Amino acid sequence: FVLILGSLFYAALSLICRVFIGLMSARDDRIATRVVNSLADDQKIGIQAMLDGTSYEMYDRDVGWVPNPGYSREGVVISRQGLRSLREYSIPPPDPEKRILCFGDSFTYGHSVGDTETYPYHAERLRPGTEWVNLGISGACLTQCLLHYRKSGRQFGGRHVVIGFMTDDAKRAVNCFRPFLTAFNP
Repeated sequence: FVLILGSLFYAALSLICRVFIGLMSARDDRIATRVVNSLADDQKIGIQAMLDGTSYEMYDRDVGWVPNPGYSREGVVISRQGLRSLREYSIPPPDPEKRILCFGDSFTYGHSVGDTETYPYHAERLRPGTEWVNLGISGACLTQCLLHYRKSGRQFGGRHVVIGFMTDDAKRAVNCFRPFLTAFNP
């Protein structure tokens, strides 16, 4: 009896959810499930700019994409070392105890803000004598941050790491493992 009652409850709840999503989708198409078979025009433009070298990001075969060394436009400077920074950092650091490496997504990188508005920039000013190295990557997940650390971050030394983690990063991390959950279909 309990099994039948549980099954009926699950079926009713599932039906209510489907009806709710259907009704809400009629009001707001962002809720509807969409099948996307091609890239949007703005995505194509962004990828082409990355491949052409005119974007603040560039393709990296190991990490996916990273800040484009030497890129500069009003308010955004990527150093020759590939950091969101107005200056270069010595390698190795003069004092590893005072160097903090900052990894994360667009919040660490400082997407949509000027060079002097990123949190690593402000942290360095709030803690005189320390160096806060901005190794953030816009749109990155924790997997990319780890790859970026292994490929480029270690060279900057430092004994401390700050990982900027936002709730959207959890979705990106799940998407990194999604191909392992479904059958391969080229």
